[in-house]
Amino acid sequence: MSFKKESESKVCYLCESTIRDYLEALPEDYKNFNIQRGIVSNIYLDNLTNTILLGKHIPPITLVTDSDINFQFEKNEDYSIQSFRVLDGLQRTYRLKVLWDSIKLMEDLLTEKKFDILNMDSYQITRQLNDELDKIGTDGKAFYDLVIYLKESGGGNITYLKEKFNINQWFEIWVGLSPDDEIDKMLVLNAGHKQMTTQHQLELLFLNLLKLLEKIKFFAQYEFVLIREKEMNSTTYGKKREKGMYYFPHLISLTLSFLEARPVTSNVNLVRKIQYNENSYLDYKEIISYEFMQSLLKFLIEMDTYLYKVYGDSGIKWISKDTVLTGIFAAIGNHNNSELKETDLLFERIMHMLNESEQDLLNIEEFNKYRNSMNIGNVNIGNFTKKAVFQGVMELLNNNFSAPINWKIQFEGGRK
Repeated sequence: MSFKKESESKVCYLCESTIRDYLEALPEDYKNFNIQRGIVSNIYLDNLTNTILLGKHIPPITLVTDSDINFQFEKNEDYSIQSFRVLDGLQRTYRLKVLWDSIKLMEDLLTEKKFDILNMDSYQITRQLNDELDKIGTDGKAFYDLVIYLKESGGGNITYLKEKFNINQWFEIWVGLSPDDEIDKMLVLNAGHKQMTTQHQLELLFLNLLKLLEKIKFFAQYEFVLIREKEMNSTTYGKKREKGMYYFPHLISLTLSFLEARPVTSNVNLVRKIQYNENSYLDYKEIISYEFMQSLLKFLIEMDTYLYKVYGDSGIKWISKDTVLTGIFAAIGNHNNSELKETDLLFERIMHMLNESEQDLLNIEEFNKYRNSMNIGNVNIGNFTKKAVFQGVMELLNNNFSAPINWKIQFEGGRK
């Protein structure tokens, strides 16, 4: 074992343990670490079963712990940590856990002798063990292949498979990291892996916003379901959105657009600026208070209710688009002149004007007509739509809601 000090309080220990001990020590909620993305498909990781069965090397897994540990390097002793989270290696850990649980299920079945699994075919295993396989996250084909391997290579002796997990595995264990340190490490560790989505990187950088959302009590009065990027990608969210569903990456971009008073684009350049505290983004992370977010989200929920009442499904789908939300909130922020103390009054005025007007002020049907007629060969539809929505809502605010938004003018120059 060796160690490296990044500072007096931040220490990384390089340790080894058997894969079996690691998997049996995993907390039940190991996949729920806030900064982790969800489990993703990856053909190379899906071949991890062969890596284990052939005894090949698995790259080090990085853990973080809050436990108060003090390894004594001069003593040749075993140490344990009481709790930990997976900082890097979740995808490998998940597949190792599925494999280990499959072997334990196999052991139980062989011991109970309820099913003669060594002589069952793939169809029989799938049909008769479907519920058990579902619980551990595998399928009949993968389980059948493992049974065949046990039968042909291990002579049906389950100990042969269990021994495969007694090999040593390297672990980096970080102690003393702050939440921001953990996020920085996560972004660096994932830099050479399968590309982490921009939306997930934004979520990492604004986890403080997620904590604020969890504290806002007024949500109990409303339909409010927060969707994380690891639960649903933006395309799926756009298709499946219902009233009361809100996408966390969209909440981040609409908040930044309101504060910047211009539409913000969620891309790697934005992530870099936030990560390295360029321009005003560091200040924004401090400005985003409980009261500010409560005001912003109360308005969003009230607008969602209005859109559903007036436009039905078209209204629900309209604000499922990041391009629409950022345009709306950028325009409101621009009209507000960054006077945060006046935000509540402006939001109340907007909702009052929309609800009291007898005109179709937002004119969503016309919006969809002209947006769908854009020439995708000549313009970036996303950027053009943000600009059109920004200008359209600015027009509405400046004319004091006296006339509907003229989407024909706003989309001029982008049509076929």
